[in-house]
Amino acid sequence: MATHTYGGFWRRFFAFTLDSVVIYILATVVLTAGMFVLGAASGLQEIRPAGRPSLVVFLRLAVLFNLLYLFMCMAYFTYFHGICGKTPGKMVFGLKVIRETGEPLTFGTAFLRWIGYFVSSLPLNLGFIWIAFDRKKQGFHDKLAGTVVILDEKREDADESAAAPL
Repeated sequence: MATHTYGGFWRRFFAFTLDSVVIYILATVVLTAGMFVLGAASGLQEIRPAGRPSLVVFLRLAVLFNLLYLFMCMAYFTYFHGICGKTPGKMVFGLKVIRETGEPLTFGTAFLRWIGYFVSSLPLNLGFIWIAFDRKKQGFHDKLAGTVVILDEKREDADESAAAPL
């Protein structure tokens, strides 16, 4: 098995943050478009005498948005990790997820890793913070799925060749 350089905490943090922003924007666009297509936007016109939308409408939209966001996170992370082992955020930061054996991820492993995000977040995000202290830079979700995050050699080679003097 080839030796790899593991992706560190901050690089992974910023990649995850970028992915979360992308998913948040996509979920907002999908929810807004869906409201207009399905005519649900008319529900926003339930105005109280004080001129504010009712709390019930706001809570319904909040629940709907969170469910949509959760579904989109599952689809996004499972799809990108299953297809190429990296999300757009990981691509930007030069990271790739592989199995501990060095093999690429399957969709099943990618989905299990996503389920592991809940395990990592439970005790005050300790499973994510653990990445900073672990020898292999694995969070609880990585340990659960048997994965590691490495620096993408293809990107490093491209960066080095682009920086080489002529």
